[in-house]
Amino acid sequence: MAMNKKFVSTIALSSLTAALLTFSGCGSSSDDGGSTGTTPPPSVVYGATLQGEIIADRTLTLADSPVKLAGNKVKIKNNATLTIEPGVKICGESQAYLIVTQGAKINANGTEAEPIVFTSEAACEGAPAGAGQWGGVTLLGNAVTNEADTIRYEVDESDADFAYGGTDDADNSGVLNHVKILNSGYAVAPDKEVNGLSLCGVGTGTKVDNITIVDSGDDGVELWGGAVELNHISITGAQDDGFDVDSGYHGTVTNLTVVQTEPGAALIEMTNGGDATKQRTDWTLDGFSLTASVNQKKEGGIYFKDLDVTATIKNGTIDMTESPEANLGAGLTNAEGVYAAPVFENVAVKGSAFINVQANKKDGTTADTGTTELNTAMTSGIGNTFTSF
Repeated sequence: MAMNKKFVSTIALSSLTAALLTFSGCGSSSDDGGSTGTTPPPSVVYGATLQGEIIADRTLTLADSPVKLAGNKVKIKNNATLTIEPGVKICGESQAYLIVTQGAKINANGTEAEPIVFTSEAACEGAPAGAGQWGGVTLLGNAVTNEADTIRYEVDESDADFAYGGTDDADNSGVLNHVKILNSGYAVAPDKEVNGLSLCGVGTGTKVDNITIVDSGDDGVELWGGAVELNHISITGAQDDGFDVDSGYHGTVTNLTVVQTEPGAALIEMTNGGDATKQRTDWTLDGFSLTASVNQKKEGGIYFKDLDVTATIKNGTIDMTESPEANLGAGLTNAEGVYAAPVFENVAVKGSAFINVQANKKDGTTADTGTTELNTAMTSGIGNTFTSF
């Protein structure tokens, strides 16, 4: 499970978010027999509201759009399916986030021409759009993790409905396709943050394609275990990690783009967590473009937070030319960490070509365990290139 996250409250308006979201003010000069001034924009008229617990199948149509996501945690549960038709916009109140619990499903199957958009109530009602204005979307499945059998989604571990993980790697939590998640991600409590998209113990029966995350106040996407496959994922402006895998994730991600526009941490962070003898974090990334910001604050391009983590990383670019950080980093979070050699193939690194390792042992000492191995993995990989600046 991700730890030591720090929520960054700075609200940043990216041009991309503005292009996607900003509504015209709709105000006009008053002409009521001589008075002057500007009338405020009318309130948005919501066609439907989601709140509390959804315990029976429900469909949101264009006639319901925009839909208000109201209150705090909104749960899809009792094996219900929430279907969202192409083109529907869902506007989250400041503390609201959507949870699809184990056994339930979301069927959000948008199209390129009519994507499904999750954004903030503030942006829907004409305020400047920015990170952290509402929660995000979370799926809880029954696939394998390396956590305890009683693990629960970290934002509210007291809630029995937040359980995830199991033995079914083919578990099906539904469809997210051509979905945009904008202005999301906030801290419920210290080290308990809602991300843009969180996938916890999600199985391969779930389709996650063509996802756009813009301006998340925490991670863009985070996976806790599971084997779900992701394809065509675009993350811009995440204020913590761009893409974060934890707790024994063992799936495949293809065509990942991470662009850092604000101060943020790793472009990709990897943590084993849990018990590596149960299921190591061991995943494949095939096709990627990672671009750091001049304001990157820590952890570099690809951060191995435990040395128990392994991955096959191929066919992509890590562009660190604007960042003061290292290209790749590794941390050893316990003295028992066992180095598991990752594979790098056809990876182009732009920037100062070195690997930074900070290994923090339980006794408080530091060591560079993994430096040689990681450097060897990069320099000996087939087709890897380095361009120093």
